[in-house]
Amino acid sequence: MKRLTRTFVEMFAVGMLLLPAARASADTGDVAYRKKCSACHGAAGKGDTAMGLKLKAKDLSDPALQAELSDTQIEKFLTDGIPEKKMPAQKDKLTPEEIKAVVQYVRTLKRK
Repeated sequence: MKRLTRTFVEMFAVGMLLLPAARASADTGDVAYRKKCSACHGAAGKGDTAMGLKLKAKDLSDPALQAELSDTQIEKFLTDGIPEKKMPAQKDKLTPEEIKAVVQYVRTLKRK
Protein backbone atom coordinates (compact mmCIF):
# COMPACT_ATOMS: atom_id res chain seq x y z
CA MET A 1 0.00 0.00 0.00
CA LYS A 2 2.86 2.39 0.85
CA ARG A 3 4.41 1.71 -2.56
CA LEU A 4 1.09 2.44 -4.31
CA THR A 5 0.69 5.67 -2.35
CA ARG A 6 4.25 6.71 -3.15
CA THR A 7 3.72 5.98 -6.86
CA PHE A 8 0.52 8.04 -6.85
CA VAL A 9 2.26 10.94 -5.10
CA GLU A 10 5.14 10.80 -7.59
CA MET A 11 2.76 10.76 -10.56
CA PHE A 12 0.78 13.64 -9.08
CA ALA A 13 3.99 15.65 -8.56
CA VAL A 14 5.11 15.06 -12.15
CA GLY A 15 1.66 16.07 -13.39
CA MET A 16 1.80 19.28 -11.38
CA LEU A 17 5.19 20.06 -12.92
CA LEU A 18 3.81 19.55 -16.43
CA LEU A 19 0.64 21.58 -15.87
CA PRO A 20 2.34 24.99 -16.17
CA ALA A 21 3.92 23.91 -19.47
CA ALA A 22 0.52 22.91 -20.86
CA ARG A 23 -0.98 26.17 -19.63
CA ALA A 24 1.90 28.16 -21.12
CA SER A 25 1.22 26.54 -24.48
CA ALA A 26 -2.45 27.55 -24.31
CA ASP A 27 -1.44 31.07 -23.28
CA THR A 28 1.06 31.22 -26.13
CA GLY A 29 -1.64 30.19 -28.61
CA ASP A 30 -4.04 32.78 -27.26
CA VAL A 31 -1.43 35.55 -27.32
CA ALA A 32 -0.13 34.66 -30.78
CA TYR A 33 -3.70 34.40 -32.14
CA ARG A 34 -4.56 37.85 -30.77
CA LYS A 35 -1.40 39.34 -32.28
CA LYS A 36 -1.43 37.65 -35.69
CA CYS A 37 -4.97 36.41 -36.44
CA SER A 38 -7.62 38.44 -34.65
CA ALA A 39 -7.37 41.50 -36.92
CA CYS A 40 -9.11 39.48 -39.62
CA HIS A 41 -10.70 36.53 -37.82
CA GLY A 42 -11.76 38.46 -34.71
CA ALA A 43 -11.45 37.58 -31.03
CA ALA A 44 -14.09 34.84 -31.31
CA GLY A 45 -12.80 33.61 -34.68
CA LYS A 46 -15.94 34.58 -36.59
CA GLY A 47 -14.21 36.63 -39.30
CA ASP A 48 -16.55 39.52 -38.52
CA THR A 49 -14.00 42.32 -38.26
CA ALA A 50 -13.88 45.09 -40.89
CA MET A 51 -10.80 43.50 -42.47
CA GLY A 52 -12.22 39.99 -42.11
CA LEU A 53 -15.45 40.97 -43.86
CA LYS A 54 -13.49 42.70 -46.64
CA LEU A 55 -11.29 39.62 -47.17
CA LYS A 56 -14.10 37.12 -46.56
CA ALA A 57 -12.14 35.50 -43.71
CA LYS A 58 -13.37 32.09 -42.65
CA ASP A 59 -15.40 31.68 -39.46
CA LEU A 60 -12.97 29.59 -37.42
CA SER A 61 -15.68 28.85 -34.85
CA ASP A 62 -17.88 27.11 -37.44
CA PRO A 63 -18.21 23.43 -36.44
CA ALA A 64 -18.34 22.35 -40.10
CA LEU A 65 -15.07 24.14 -40.88
CA GLN A 66 -13.49 22.77 -37.70
CA ALA A 67 -14.48 19.24 -38.74
CA GLU A 68 -13.27 19.76 -42.31
CA LEU A 69 -9.77 20.97 -41.43
CA SER A 70 -7.14 18.82 -39.77
CA ASP A 71 -4.60 20.28 -37.36
CA THR A 72 -1.97 19.66 -40.06
CA GLN A 73 -3.94 21.72 -42.59
CA ILE A 74 -4.43 24.61 -40.18
CA GLU A 75 -0.73 24.46 -39.31
CA LYS A 76 0.17 24.60 -43.02
CA PHE A 77 -2.16 27.58 -43.59
CA LEU A 78 -0.53 29.40 -40.68
CA THR A 79 2.98 28.51 -41.76
CA ASP A 80 2.70 29.19 -45.49
CA GLY A 81 -0.32 31.49 -45.64
CA ILE A 82 -3.00 31.37 -48.31
CA PRO A 83 -1.85 33.90 -50.93
CA GLU A 84 -5.04 33.78 -53.02
CA LYS A 85 -7.02 34.69 -49.88
CA LYS A 86 -4.44 37.31 -48.83
CA MET A 87 -3.69 35.36 -45.63
CA PRO A 88 -0.05 36.07 -44.77
CA ALA A 89 2.46 33.34 -43.93
CA GLN A 90 3.52 33.30 -40.29
CA LYS A 91 6.63 31.10 -40.61
CA ASP A 92 8.91 34.12 -40.22
CA LYS A 93 6.85 35.67 -37.43
CA LEU A 94 5.94 32.70 -35.20
CA THR A 95 8.00 29.75 -34.06
CA PRO A 96 6.82 26.24 -34.98
CA GLU A 97 5.79 25.81 -31.33
CA GLU A 98 3.73 29.01 -31.42
CA ILE A 99 2.06 27.88 -34.65
CA LYS A 100 1.10 24.57 -33.03
CA ALA A 101 -0.20 26.49 -30.00
CA VAL A 102 -2.34 28.70 -32.28
CA VAL A 103 -3.79 25.57 -33.90
CA GLN A 104 -4.77 24.30 -30.46
CA TYR A 105 -6.22 27.70 -29.58
CA VAL A 106 -8.26 27.77 -32.80
CA ARG A 107 -9.78 24.45 -31.72
CA THR A 108 -11.10 26.16 -28.57
CA LEU A 109 -13.10 28.60 -30.72
CA LYS A 110 -15.49 25.90 -31.97
CA ARG A 111 -19.16 26.73 -31.39
CA LYS A 112 -21.27 24.05 -29.76
